[in-house]
Amino acid sequence: MEIIFFILFGLYLFKLFHNRSKEKREYFEARQELFANTRQILGADALQKLKDNIIWVGMPKCLVVYVYGRPDEVIKRETPGNYEQTWFFEPIQNARSNARRKYKIEIYFHNGFITSWDILT
Repeated sequence: MEIIFFILFGLYLFKLFHNRSKEKREYFEARQELFANTRQILGADALQKLKDNIIWVGMPKCLVVYVYGRPDEVIKRETPGNYEQTWFFEPIQNARSNARRKYKIEIYFHNGFITSWDILT
């Protein structure tokens, strides 16, 4: 009985590590493809900023997701021909519901590209 338990546990560990290595490989390949596309479309300077996790004016929204992840909150404003969004990251602990600032990072977009940002330090 114990030997069956050890065999099953061994198979479980093998499957677990195999899946993790597959996930790591897929992440590495996707990251390399992102870097190659960024270099080809935006140039070497933009690629270096992306690798250093630096945002810049004109940066597309999809690359902001790479740097900061998914936003905690999004506010959208649409007018004919214009699409503006504000992305919020890192909620401020114990912020009052009527506080002007509830997040440490605010990034402003116009038609899918960064126009400005505000980061509390």
